[in-house]
Amino acid sequence: MIRCPFLALSATISNPEHLTEWLKSVKQYWKQEDSRIAKSIASKRKDGCCANSSKDSVTTKQSYKVRLVLYGERYNDLEKHVCSVKHDDICFDHFHPCAALTTDHIERYGFPSDLTLSPRESIQLYDAMFQVWESWPRAQELCPENSIHLKNKIVIKKLDARKYEESLKEELRNWIKNGNEEEVKNVLENLSPDLGFSPENMLYIFPLLVEKLQKMGKLPAIFFLFKLRSVENSARSACHFLEEKQEEKRPPKADKEAQIMANKLRKVKKSIEKQKIIDEKSQKKTRKMDQSLIHEAEHDNLLKCLEKNLKIPQDCTYADQKAIDADSLQMVFDRVKFQRKGAELKDLAVRGIGYHHSSMTAKEKQLVEILFRKGFIRVVTATGTLALGVNMPCKSVVFAQNSVYLDALNYRQMSGRAGRRGQDLMGDVYFFDIPLPKVKKLIKSKVPELRGQFPLNISLILRLMLLASRGDDPEDAKSKVLSVLKHSLLSFKQPRALEMLKLYFLFSLQFLVKEGYLDQEGNPMGFAGLVSHLHYHEPSNLVFVNFLVRGLFHNLCRPTREGSKHFSQDVMEKLVLVLAHLFGRRYLPARYQDAKCKFYQSKVFLDDLPEDFSAALHEYNMGIAKDFASFLLIVSKLADMKQEHQLPLSKIKFTGKECEDSQLVSHLMGCKEGRVAISPFVCLSGNSDDDLLQPGTPNHVTLRTISINHTQAPVLWPQKFDSQGRGMPLNAYALDFYKHGSLKGLSQDNGMNEGDAYQLLKDFLLTIQSISVSLRELCENEDDNVVLAFEQLSQNFREKFENV
Repeated sequence: MIRCPFLALSATISNPEHLTEWLKSVKQYWKQEDSRIAKSIASKRKDGCCANSSKDSVTTKQSYKVRLVLYGERYNDLEKHVCSVKHDDICFDHFHPCAALTTDHIERYGFPSDLTLSPRESIQLYDAMFQVWESWPRAQELCPENSIHLKNKIVIKKLDARKYEESLKEELRNWIKNGNEEEVKNVLENLSPDLGFSPENMLYIFPLLVEKLQKMGKLPAIFFLFKLRSVENSARSACHFLEEKQEEKRPPKADKEAQIMANKLRKVKKSIEKQKIIDEKSQKKTRKMDQSLIHEAEHDNLLKCLEKNLKIPQDCTYADQKAIDADSLQMVFDRVKFQRKGAELKDLAVRGIGYHHSSMTAKEKQLVEILFRKGFIRVVTATGTLALGVNMPCKSVVFAQNSVYLDALNYRQMSGRAGRRGQDLMGDVYFFDIPLPKVKKLIKSKVPELRGQFPLNISLILRLMLLASRGDDPEDAKSKVLSVLKHSLLSFKQPRALEMLKLYFLFSLQFLVKEGYLDQEGNPMGFAGLVSHLHYHEPSNLVFVNFLVRGLFHNLCRPTREGSKHFSQDVMEKLVLVLAHLFGRRYLPARYQDAKCKFYQSKVFLDDLPEDFSAALHEYNMGIAKDFASFLLIVSKLADMKQEHQLPLSKIKFTGKECEDSQLVSHLMGCKEGRVAISPFVCLSGNSDDDLLQPGTPNHVTLRTISINHTQAPVLWPQKFDSQGRGMPLNAYALDFYKHGSLKGLSQDNGMNEGDAYQLLKDFLLTIQSISVSLRELCENEDDNVVLAFEQLSQNFREKFENV
């Protein structure tokens, strides 16, 4: 829908040409639409049917060009290092990128497009090749001193080094082609590092890692971890290490002297305040002024002595004191004075340390970002979200924790932070507590392709219908709606996908008419506005309105006595229970139910829905499941059955002549009854069309070439199962907080990070407030019990939330 010029930047897409072609097709669509709208307006004006419109988008000159700019070079090179422990000390072994490859990988796929070598690594590769094959015919030709790319050059440019690197890679590929695989294997082995051992939990020695990098001059650095608790605890442990280091250096009586000076300072301050009162009353000021000057001089002297006593030694902080003046620093600290983590972030910042994750408030994150960019904070522990959209370049990046979230895409985004433009000639990437096979996989993995995701859901289609029917400019609104429906990235050059989306659109319209959100003409009605307002909670927004229409909330929300506008605590808690099932769904691992844990404030496990709500949810789910299963059966006719009968990885086909003579293959592939929308390979596990929308059914059971599965159905299953088929309980954090109002209780009992819990509760409160406001606007009866109950709940929850 975007009509303005925009810039799209990425370093992690391997198919930018495809993206550009798609954007060009969208722009071409808008060019045709603008031309059509302009002709329509001109025709109406000519006939006198249309007055001059103040908002005439097509009169503004539009550009429909899409330009692709490719640049494949970094300002500086990246070198990788693997951390291990040798002789009770942390060691960093340089990891050559080629050590991540195998001869088989090079033969099949070549070198990854973004696997580049620093000049030093190119020389190392040449040396390894020369040592392995003594009679190498091109040894002299590719020697750095003789290479045509480097020879007789006073200044060797980066492009020259890159050309030399490519010549070595090409030679290595030729070795494999010419049957010298053994030599290539030996070259790759010679480039592999000789690592020490890794303790079971390397995070225990995290402060020693930071200290070592500081001594090596590798700060500022960002340390990426993938658990909020680890992010915060690692920063605290590094700070605690510096505090202990300072304590060891302080003289034995330093603390006592500081206490004595602080007491004297308080007394002098009181004397100065008393003297001011006396001076204001007294007529004779000369002698009193002398006394005031003595007190002020004593105050300044004591203050200087106390500051000197408490001053942090330079080797007990990572902060660069010269990076920012004291007034500016205080101004930054004042911004977080009333934030939950403000005091802790200030204490860490004084030591040159910070942490950064998504559950912090905007002001808390800004403190870390500002001071890191200024160079005052030089150590930041962070989650992967920092790699997205935050301008925080550094000298070194450290991957300090292994996780499933550390994949090829995240690795490239995060490692791209290393090396500051204009400051560092080299960026350093360190792997700390990451298994060596994982390191190799990250380095040699290809940059992922951009394909586009499933672009529609029922709430979006309802919002599009609202736009089409109520837009200020009907012609422009219609064009915008069609741009979304007909020109998604998923369906670009994919006619089957486009047909599937058309059918999904029809299914969605049928659902919206059936549930009373659209009339027969497609005009929004009833609770369409409320559903679209809560679109980010689909399918819970649809279930909520279903409960509302059935009258379940009116049955629940009954005041304490007839004519009263107040509701009991029991009603409020039941209301929160229902809303938690809809808008506060956060699962706990199945093993939590079996663990014999003692909970102090929270109940932790969310109770089941009340019986009437549970029965209504079951009826809603069954109706949707039946309709969506029918839709999948229709869509399955669009599947490419040749691909469906081919194994996705090995590409082995089960449709050729060689399979016709096999009785087993013929029998297995012939079992089609009741298996229209199910993959022919998944059929072998006994799955059928009846299993399509069961809560435990995995996504891959449907035909993969139709680009849709049961997750697109707007059903809300009350239970979720893990990979072992065990039921996962819902976390009762919202209801528990409503009862005890303690973030620490959620952290202690519910297994949640305080910052994470704070953000989730904030979202939950905003949802309650949105519902409350919408119901007040929709309901004509001012004294409706449901409206009043939600207003009371909104006020109660807000008061509890503001207390924390």
